[in-house]
Amino acid sequence: MGYDNPAPNLRAEAFMRDYFRMATETGHLTRILCTVLEARATSGGATAGSRKLALSETIDGFAVAQNRLIPPTPATFEKTPAEIVRIFRASQTSGFDIHPDALRQIRALLARTPDTLKDDKDALGILRDIILERKKSAATLRRMNEAGLMTALIPDFANIFAHMQYDMYHFFTADEHTINAIDMLHKIENGELQAEAPVSTVLFGQIHSRRTLYMAMLFHDMAKGTGGEHAIKGAAIARRMCPKLGLDAAETETAAWLVEHHLLMTMTAFKRDLSDPKTVADFASAVQSPERLKLLTIMTAADVLAVGPGRWNNWKAGLLRDLYARAQHILSGTPDVLFDDAQATMVKQKAVRRLVGDKTAALRYLTDRAPADLWHSFAPETLAGFITALDKNAGMKEQATVVRVLPAPAQDFTEVFIFTPDRKGLFATLAGALSAAGASIASARIFTLPDGMALDVFQVQDLQGHAYDNAAFMQRTVKSAIAGTLDIEEEIAQRQKNQPRRSQNFRVVPQVILDNNASNSHTVIEVTGKDRPGFLYAVTAGLTELGLQISAAKVTTFGSRAMDVFYVKDAYGLKIVHPEKLGRIERLLKNILDKTT
Repeated sequence: MGYDNPAPNLRAEAFMRDYFRMATETGHLTRILCTVLEARATSGGATAGSRKLALSETIDGFAVAQNRLIPPTPATFEKTPAEIVRIFRASQTSGFDIHPDALRQIRALLARTPDTLKDDKDALGILRDIILERKKSAATLRRMNEAGLMTALIPDFANIFAHMQYDMYHFFTADEHTINAIDMLHKIENGELQAEAPVSTVLFGQIHSRRTLYMAMLFHDMAKGTGGEHAIKGAAIARRMCPKLGLDAAETETAAWLVEHHLLMTMTAFKRDLSDPKTVADFASAVQSPERLKLLTIMTAADVLAVGPGRWNNWKAGLLRDLYARAQHILSGTPDVLFDDAQATMVKQKAVRRLVGDKTAALRYLTDRAPADLWHSFAPETLAGFITALDKNAGMKEQATVVRVLPAPAQDFTEVFIFTPDRKGLFATLAGALSAAGASIASARIFTLPDGMALDVFQVQDLQGHAYDNAAFMQRTVKSAIAGTLDIEEEIAQRQKNQPRRSQNFRVVPQVILDNNASNSHTVIEVTGKDRPGFLYAVTAGLTELGLQISAAKVTTFGSRAMDVFYVKDAYGLKIVHPEKLGRIERLLKNILDKTT
């Protein structure tokens, strides 16, 4: 068919872009045809645009024909180009649709003079008002986009018009995603998403930069498809266009900052260990102000919500809420109680109060041996439930295995506590067992106790992104894997055979990044590859082979792309800094990824 780009994904994207352009044109022509047929059926004449109008009914200066808006004269748009945008504004506020004859005039004019609106401040000001209007903003923007008006007003919009990203994560073309994201901002502002995004809903009533937020969302993806860092390029577009849209210098700079950093909160919350003080400190240092933190939190929620069905859940909402709360403590100047010993002591006391008695053997055992991180990483009720299960296990002193599965449906995850004797490769074994049980691992924390025991805590989901609920099966699978009676690789291979055929069509370029600046105490390894059952098992087995200790892991999946982050130390409990060792880690992991992707 003539699509000959060397990269298969780009061939598919080019084909789909042409498809969406033709579909848009077909929809436009269909509306014209239907209106002509309607006019002939009701009056026996031609369309309203070919006969003199009786201006007995007007809406903001536009005539009404067949219950649709049309300019008073054929020359209206050519004489005053801003009227092209104002008719959409009138449609938005009045509820009347725009007559296809008017759309035909607009498209013909824009085809003859494509640059007629790009520097028209009146037209751009009306566009700003359409975006800021709390009702029918998205519907109006879609009609404008179909008419070619968004590209005429903002030429950079051509970058994302009908731009399809060929993966299993994005549901919509980039232009439709942008309009959806603006719509999500309105729904959050109007209180329509209070259940899904409660923090953002509250914060919206506290911000002072409403129109800055909406303009930033307009530009946040506008440089996609141009190559390179689209966020940085998008910020440059925002700096150039926001003054034309009526924003002052301070609003423009904030909007540009939001565009440049619109992925910062997502990447920090979903890919970094929020219990590491440096993670939150670095994030707060980048944000710099409480107002920006509020704006970024709202923008991040709306952006993820707009990606498509199933891309937002309570687990993601909880991570963003946690990061917001931790950063807010720093930016507001209040003492950060999230990481100090007093907070850990308080959690211990709360856990004790939730137990039947405060002298349980398990509680004394963990109090004596577990690091402070354990106490401020989990909710008191969660710890209390695990301690109760541990205490009921009569063989605890004989170092038996205890598996506690705690579903949290309201948070869209299940917490799995695994207490067992430590050994080489334990984390990989547990990751494989959970995958064999049909769970998707979202995050993990590893606590090694001085008596040779390990406490590994996983947050897992089912394959639909909700709380995993088959606790009995998971417990049996994990215990079998620890006992060595489960063939993990065979179980994973069976699950891979059941993968949807659709996922086999996607290719993901493997990537390994080693970062010694993200944490004061650990080397952070970021691994990207094609998602599949057992991906985490394969990677963690490789890390074990390298002799690395895994302290924490964050697992993020974007459609067919898995992005796993590990906080590791060497066998002596230190960061890995030697270039030769770092190079060996990178080579081995890339070799694993080549086999799994």
